Amino acid sequence: MKFRWYFFLTLGLFLSIQNSYAQTDTLVVRGKIENLTARLYRQASEVVVALVNILQPNHEIIRAAPLQPNGSFELKMPLIYPKEECYLTYNNVVMPFLGSKGIVEVTIYADSLAKSDIPLRFAGVNAEVNNLHAQFYVQRKKWLTANPAATTNTTDPSKYWQHLDTESNRQIAFFRALPAFTKAPPLLEEWVVSSIENTAKAQLYSFLQKTEQRVPNSLWVISPSNAEQRTNRMGANGKPTATVADLDQSSLLTFARADFFQQFSAHAQLMTPGLSVSTLPVTKVASMILAYVPDIAPEDKTKLQEISLGGSAKTRDLTMLNNLFSKKRDTLESINTFELENRKYSFYFGDMGADYLNATFYVRHLYTASIFNKKVWYQHIRPTLTSPYYQKSLDELHHIECSDSTIIREANDIVGLQTQGNYEAELGNGITLYQKIYMSGRDFWEEIKRKVRGKPTYLLFWTNDEYGMRALAEARQLEASLPKGQLNFVYLAEYKEGANVWLENVVKSKTRGLHGKLTQYQNGFLEAEWEITQAPCAVILDAQGKYLKRNAPLPSDREEWSKIWPKIFKK
Repeated sequence: MKFRWYFFLTLGLFLSIQNSYAQTDTLVVRGKIENLTARLYRQASEVVVALVNILQPNHEIIRAAPLQPNGSFELKMPLIYPKEECYLTYNNVVMPFLGSKGIVEVTIYADSLAKSDIPLRFAGVNAEVNNLHAQFYVQRKKWLTANPAATTNTTDPSKYWQHLDTESNRQIAFFRALPAFTKAPPLLEEWVVSSIENTAKAQLYSFLQKTEQRVPNSLWVISPSNAEQRTNRMGANGKPTATVADLDQSSLLTFARADFFQQFSAHAQLMTPGLSVSTLPVTKVASMILAYVPDIAPEDKTKLQEISLGGSAKTRDLTMLNNLFSKKRDTLESINTFELENRKYSFYFGDMGADYLNATFYVRHLYTASIFNKKVWYQHIRPTLTSPYYQKSLDELHHIECSDSTIIREANDIVGLQTQGNYEAELGNGITLYQKIYMSGRDFWEEIKRKVRGKPTYLLFWTNDEYGMRALAEARQLEASLPKGQLNFVYLAEYKEGANVWLENVVKSKTRGLHGKLTQYQNGFLEAEWEITQAPCAVILDAQGKYLKRNAPLPSDREEWSKIWPKIFKK
């Protein structure tokens, strides 16, 4: 399993979703480390379980269960799909299992961790499937090492898919040929085949992105023979499958399926052309005004209703529309941004593809939009989604985003008391905001060095996007792993996003240290001074403010960090 950026979510956060929307099911993971020693407890004192949200597949949702003195543990996680692939990690063991509503019990044998490929046993929900899959998981890894997949240099999408499909067939045949799985439960067959096929689809869309090609027409249609073959893959009780290129509506969520959906979305954003008309029809604008502008005069409301139903709009009506639009401009402009994308994707994609792309709009603007815009989009987008799984997935992400809204309001109140663009404000919890918009780039840099002089300092230049937020999260983990006060941490954010978005991202990251917001000129100076070629980028200064290392390791690069510790603290 590839670990990416972890969201540490408390049970309380999940239980806080008390609205009219459908509640999620709960998975309980309970177990015990048998023969736990004091040494092993010190090395590995918690069991971690990860699953994924289909709207944000590259950010795994993590829960960690601390071990009790007797080796027992328990944690709870929400489930959006009836069946979700999860990964359990303890010490050197990483094992997938299938979670459903109820209790999954896991016994891990400490004295077998170094001796056995499968030092654990599942009980409870999906026990038979999980134990059989553990055998397949281990055997498949060994088989792929001994029998690696063939490679291809083709740039033709249809031929590349044939290559991927051949490999999928090879792996499915290997699974079905194993004696232990000749009479495998249908759920195990579905899990294995789904993962293999969706891995191939994700690879296809990744290839199309790299080569900047569209999906060939041949992959949007399944011939009768291919349809029969693909249904047979699912066994006697197989279900009809979507085309190669389109999304499916399965009730089973695996990491491979989430990755396929993400690659589909990324490809759509890259390759879908814009529409010739870049504004919304007047009928749609009238509908939006009716929905979001309060206290409309009766005669205006009547006219808006006529226009929204397809009636014509005269010049004086357009003036009325503009005047009403201005009453809720911030809200309506946010909705307009979504509706323009929705119109484009609805034109080019089928219902399932457009539904997913609409659901992921919120995620695509996660780090560049304010809490206000996110609330507007959430309330507007959710009712338009036809998939209940997308609706509940969006519920989960939105509640994560809004969990810090109170702290963000308090931070805005603190900043509001400062001189705009020229302040240093303590937010508490070790976070300090710093902005000096009237300083030149050189003066700003000298002032930062003066402030941190006296101890070594790690400085991180970051962007308000997925990569920057991941770097902040990893820096938080790095800072927490060090003895307090050994190293200063300074975070300098690019100039492009507004101060409100920057403040919200800093608060959400909970990364302790000095957080500076750069102007365009300060940004340009640092790019030259630090020799920045990509972001995020880091440097390390010694206690006198001189460079110890340009192009310093990013927070997650623990191997490089271990090499430079002596350099940092030798003086």
